[in-house]
Amino acid sequence: MTEINARKRQLTEKLTTHWSENLDGVDWRTANPEDYASAAVDLIAPKYDLPNISVDVIPLAVNERTNQLEVFVAERLYEPFLGEPALPGVLLTPHEQLEEAALRALASKTLIAAHTVRAVFDLGTFDNPDRDPRGATVAIAKLAIIDPNVEVDGQKVRRIPIHLIASDEVELPFDHNTIVRAAVTMFGEKFLSSKTFTKSVLGDVFTTKVVRGILTQMSNIDSDTDHSYDPSNLTRQLKSTGWVDTAVEETPNYGTVPAIRSASAVAVSRSSDYITQNDVSTTSYSTSRGRPSRTWSWK
Repeated sequence: MTEINARKRQLTEKLTTHWSENLDGVDWRTANPEDYASAAVDLIAPKYDLPNISVDVIPLAVNERTNQLEVFVAERLYEPFLGEPALPGVLLTPHEQLEEAALRALASKTLIAAHTVRAVFDLGTFDNPDRDPRGATVAIAKLAIIDPNVEVDGQKVRRIPIHLIASDEVELPFDHNTIVRAAVTMFGEKFLSSKTFTKSVLGDVFTTKVVRGILTQMSNIDSDTDHSYDPSNLTRQLKSTGWVDTAVEETPNYGTVPAIRSASAVAVSRSSDYITQNDVSTTSYSTSRGRPSRTWSWK
């Protein structure tokens, strides 16, 4: 209480230098700490330009053809960065919760409906004062895991492999590349470590091939998280989680997993065309010879 009173006296002296001792019915000398703090904020806040609060979303899904993680980006309809691909985002409105704003951003910017969103996870806050040329905006980022079979407007919404954004081979406006890199770090920490997260990414039934494709893609991204893995030990790793059962054993599959194209192979800027599926190269990746690819279900 002594410390509170000391701070109260100190702020009172500052306030009374500029305002009367009794303003709007509050006596600064006798007010309780809660009323005093509230009244002080009401007086001081209008003197400053407060930042907007936006909710930006990283919509993420597995491409079941290439077994890669892809980010949905939408063509911006307004300045700044008119016509350029960006993460969906909206300003938070009064009486709106963060997840509600995230679902609104997905629906309004990408036409991704709420029923196709498997899960939404907190990613973090991005508060660089210069992140938005229109003025200070604090972004609260959400990672949304989307059903891979969702249909979007192919003219205005594209799915870009996450490694191309994380490596800056595809440049997004604002600080969206930074946000995507944070999503990569989060993915590396939670995939195969959190059952809830992993199940939302893989769905109710999945194959070893899908997991291998995702891990191969992530292992080629330069980030603060070690995404390396032992492909020869993947089946054992999945079993060791205790989360899954082998549902079906398929015939041997010597398919392909995506290769990571170098910056020299894919030079993409914000002003260039979107990346499409045909821009992603593949390379042969042999599984253990004669060993069937497994399909897994959750316990």
